Amino acid sequence: VMALQTVEFRPGSAIIAPIRVGTRPVGLVICDRGPLPQEVRQDDLRIFNLFYQPTLLSLNRLASAA
Repeated sequence: VMALQTVEFRPGSAIIAPIRVGTRPVGLVICDRGPLPQEVRQDDLRIFNLFYQPTLLSLNRLASAA
């Protein structure tokens, strides 16, 4: 499982994160705040990580079992 890199949170209008299986990039997860330009809040990032981190862990476990 890859180590997550911690970066300074700078609000923007979307969160974009890579999906990697091992070191191989296989896709992107993109989340935004809707059609109007709205800044992503710190709470949005926290909620995003509740989905993102277990998803990466599951994909990597599936890949290692194959």
